[in-house]
Amino acid sequence: MQITTHEGIGDKIPERCWIPLLVLYRLGKVVTAIKLQKLIFLIQDKARIKQGYDFFKYHYGPYSAELELDTFLLSEAYNFISIEYKRISHPTGYYIYTIMPEGNAAFETILPSLNPELVRRADRCLEKFGSWDHYKLVEYVYEEYLPKKHAYEERFTHVKNDLESISSFWQKTYSPDCPASIDVLSVVEYIELAFKQMEMQEDEVTKGVILSAAAELSSKLIDVTSTCAEEEMCVYDADKCKASIDEPRLFELFDFLISYCESKGVLSKLEELDFADIILEEDFRRLKKSLSDLDVGSTY
Repeated sequence: MQITTHEGIGDKIPERCWIPLLVLYRLGKVVTAIKLQKLIFLIQDKARIKQGYDFFKYHYGPYSAELELDTFLLSEAYNFISIEYKRISHPTGYYIYTIMPEGNAAFETILPSLNPELVRRADRCLEKFGSWDHYKLVEYVYEEYLPKKHAYEERFTHVKNDLESISSFWQKTYSPDCPASIDVLSVVEYIELAFKQMEMQEDEVTKGVILSAAAELSSKLIDVTSTCAEEEMCVYDADKCKASIDEPRLFELFDFLISYCESKGVLSKLEELDFADIILEEDFRRLKKSLSDLDVGSTY
């Protein structure tokens, strides 16, 4: 994808370049390539940015060759950022990324075209992680997204058990036509589909991001379930059901998970899924109806 040409920017640059430009616009400079890579990886995941950089497991955790390419593009072709190499001793050293006046001007030109809510979410991530050094970021990313096998399996089992409990509660307690029930069960069914297909994935970063998103979704579904149960919003009679899910963050997160699974080839687009061996037709119809009603798949 490309951003439109703006005066002062010159030729088109990849649309995803707004992400490193935002980071450097806010922070001024970033010391080490490792920190820049980890910051942008976290921003894309935590802010649920769907059209960004592809990351794969590398020596120090998630790494994107596309991001490295774009930083040199922004430096060498446009002078939006400077990249300075600091040698410690032969052969070790590190890079310092600093935004230039041209880069500040370029980002200020791009900023009005960006989704304000997306920028706010990215800014919240920078407020939390921007001051961390690369050692702390690497430690956090490994613990959160690339845990040791036993820790990963323990977390996966925990989320899977939560989803089974949520599904059982809604199926046994509320009307199949209850709007909230349809939405909750659809989210659960999609995550369970992703989990089944995820077992065939080899890249640990992909699995870690999906599990992280699923864990957050599971937590939000538990909150929704508790609220409906405590306030007795749902009843057996669907015509009298007062339940609804008014939680934009849940649907933004769900939309991110769907887009991520599609982009990584974990799941095809819903209409292209061969669901015969992985989901009942009745469940598939409910999932399709819910996603259509919620307009999941729109850009945030």
